[in-house]
Amino acid sequence: MGVETEPAKYTYTCDVCNRQHVSLSHISRPQHWAWLIVERGLEDYQGQEVADGSMRKLLCHSCMPKIAKMVTAAAEKLKAELALIKAK
Repeated sequence: MGVETEPAKYTYTCDVCNRQHVSLSHISRPQHWAWLIVERGLEDYQGQEVADGSMRKLLCHSCMPKIAKMVTAAAEKLKAELALIKAK
């Protein structure tokens, strides 16, 4: 009687399109995938940080450039709006 051991597998799922990638390694994200991370703290009414309000999204190789383009466009639009307000 033989014993066969199957290695653990890790399934990564894109938070936008739900594409999945199965890997035998849990050490890092799949190749050409990216983490979108927004770090922030949640504060109580006195301004004291009480919780981690960070957002982490795993993006596949197809969604990552689209999201990056959207973030860049939104930042540029906000920058232009703030420049108009400052100019007044």
